[in-house]
Amino acid sequence: MGKSFVKIKFICALGQVWKTVDSMGIIKNSMVTSPQIEQFLIDLKHFISQSLSLDDLKISLKSDNSPVTHIDTQISNFCKNHPVCTASFYSEEEHGGLQFPAIVLDPIDGTKELVKMNGECVVSIAWMKNSSEGEALIYNPFTGFRLTSFDKPSWNPKTQDVPYLGLVSRSEINSMRDLKDFKHLLVAKGSIAFKLGLLASGGCDFVVSLKPKSIWDIAAGTLLGWQRGHVFYANGRLVKELDEKRYEPPLVWGRPAVVSEINHYFSSR
Repeated sequence: MGKSFVKIKFICALGQVWKTVDSMGIIKNSMVTSPQIEQFLIDLKHFISQSLSLDDLKISLKSDNSPVTHIDTQISNFCKNHPVCTASFYSEEEHGGLQFPAIVLDPIDGTKELVKMNGECVVSIAWMKNSSEGEALIYNPFTGFRLTSFDKPSWNPKTQDVPYLGLVSRSEINSMRDLKDFKHLLVAKGSIAFKLGLLASGGCDFVVSLKPKSIWDIAAGTLLGWQRGHVFYANGRLVKELDEKRYEPPLVWGRPAVVSEINHYFSSR
């Protein structure tokens, strides 16, 4: 009871993430260094605070009838013009061929949540050297939550025991309430990238989605998870490379022991 409360409290409060960076702020063979990501984040925060307004929340519809705002376009343009973004882009706003090295970007994951102003949206960007390696940043401009490849969880998730805490979307949680013999906790939260950032930061034990996701939705969060020993399953298959444009459900992320425990509950849904 106490442990579960602490986890939920962390998710609601979005406590600070502890940071560890090596002396040079470099991951071996990285596309970007820690200082470069930190400068990018400073510039992004300044751009959002100085250049965007509520007028930019005006909604238009994409070809699949999902919403997009002027903020999405503005942040996408900011990223493409930033000095640290020199590789080819693959994003929600610009998705032709997927070739590595690539910068995989979702300028705002959680547009519906952005429009509702509930704080459950993030900028999700991955500098991918190849289909399985790279650096990533997830940043929530509402709360200040941020996580990069150079940060570590705020607690050691390996110390957490059952019942495990999982994050799912609001549109899916009701369909999961009838899972037979499922003894773990489910909490609804918007934006798949935000949920994956919370998972990688140590704020929960697993993330599940029953809807397909594009690579720009999950690239940064999946990389951050892999760098912390997590696994990712798509439609029952262990994914070791992000070399596809779209991933079919059920989608499950978490530590190997956790995913092994819960995966079969979602395989038939």
